Amino acid sequence: MTQELLSFTISGNPVTKKTHQRIIRVGGYPRIFPSKQYEEYEKYCKPFCLEVWRDKGKEPIKYGVAIKIKVWLSRWILPDHVGILQSIGDILEKWSVLDNDKYIHWTDYDPETGEREHWFQGIDKENPRIEITIYRYKHLYEDYCDEKNSKDAAKEERKKQRELKKQGS
Repeated sequence: MTQELLSFTISGNPVTKKTHQRIIRVGGYPRIFPSKQYEEYEKYCKPFCLEVWRDKGKEPIKYGVAIKIKVWLSRWILPDHVGILQSIGDILEKWSVLDNDKYIHWTDYDPETGEREHWFQGIDKENPRIEITIYRYKHLYEDYCDEKNSKDAAKEERKKQRELKKQGS
């Protein structure tokens, strides 16, 4: 995990997705929706994500990545760590930085120092923020996809050969 792909900052306090979920009837059936705060935060994050990735003409990342976050809050109300990770993963996928958040390996390792760092960095009343650094990180699912693509290509080639053989008969 040494190749840094992207590093950027989203200002403001991060919002978790699963805190204060809403149950709304849709078509007579109850459905769970994220909180209004999360929906607003997701929209708020859009320009940050687009500016650093899609607006630069880049396609969504479709391979394994390691993501390291550092969070500074405006006050001592700590959000749930897993909730923050889920929230950021979903936001990066929604705004086309990542193709699918299943490729994420969350890390606390800093390749520059060789040290592990806590995700929560402290209080900064003037500048609460989340710093996101994305590194290339080989995901096991990539091996599966490569193997599947190879098998599909071989199958397609056999099919072409059969068709050519039929045409030649």
